[in-house]
Formats: sequence, C-alpha cells, structure tokens
Amino acid sequence: ERLTHEEFEDKHPQFTPDGHVVFHSSRGAKRVTLEGGEEFDIMNLWSLDPKTGELKQLTSSQSVTSPYGLRDNRHAWISPDDKYVAYHSNIIEDDRKHPGISRKRHRELCISTIDGSRRVFLTNGDHRNFKHPTWSADGKSLFFVFKEKGHPWNAGTMDVSEALERLQ
Repeated sequence: ERLTHEEFEDKHPQFTPDGHVVFHSSRGAKRVTLEGGEEFDIMNLWSLDPKTGELKQLTSSQSVTSPYGLRDNRHAWISPDDKYVAYHSNIIEDDRKHPGISRKRHRELCISTIDGSRRVFLTNGDHRNFKHPTWSADGKSLFFVFKEKGHPWNAGTMDVSEALERLQ
C-alpha cells in the first residue's frame, strides 16, 4: 500500500513498534549544485503516522553557516527499544573556489531521540566517511560501514552506551 502521494522522494522506510514509519525525504529540501553540475536535494528524516497521515520532520538540514552546518540526513534505523533513531548525515559545504557549487565533505553517524528533539553526533571530527548504521540486538552498539580516503569500504561497530545516556 502506498503511504505517501506527493511528488517527493520518500526513501528507506523503517517501521516503529507503535506503527509509525520513519524515512528520509526530499520534502521541503534545499537543492544544491554539486561539483560536476549534479543537482542534489538535501534529505531529512520524517515520521509518518499511517493511520492519520500526520507527518513530522525529525531532522533539519540547517544551512552552511549554522552551528551544525548543512546536513543531508539519511538511512534511519530504529533502536530495538523504539526510543532512538540512528542515521548518517552528509556534511555539505560551499566550494570556496567555485561560488554556487557545494561539495560533500564527509558522512557522520548520528543518533536522535525518536521525536527528533535531541541528537548526538557520534563521529564528529572524524575524517572518515560513515554510513548505514544498524543497531545491535541489545541496542547498545551500532554496526556501520566506513571508508578512509583511498581505501575500500569496511565494516565497523561502536559502543553507543554513553551517547544514549546523554540523550536520556
């Protein structure tokens, strides 16, 4: 059954135990031009109640000059206890040499509360690219893939217990 009907990209749904759907979408997206001329829609995480059709935006892209910068938030994964959402966030920045052009700097792993009100940036300051976080069965760790420049993608894991304590 189709859940959304607007002309947006709604991708990678995750169902919560209470029946909501969390996904990333181009709804209200800022569009930037990347190196090479590609038009790129900045995605954010959204929650949908299929019974009522109510939509709620969980993450905000901000802007290049905001404290968190311009972020393309994707690939939500709901924690086993239904309290948190893990996702990756592409950090987008202006290309200093080419006005009007943006570039993807790197991807970070993030966790937010299920309502999107609080978040922790898990890999802030790490130069590697991280993506596709998945929760461990006990909800205390994340599995993910990461890549260092010039190297192939690798699988990794990290204990997120301290980050979860900060979100409580």
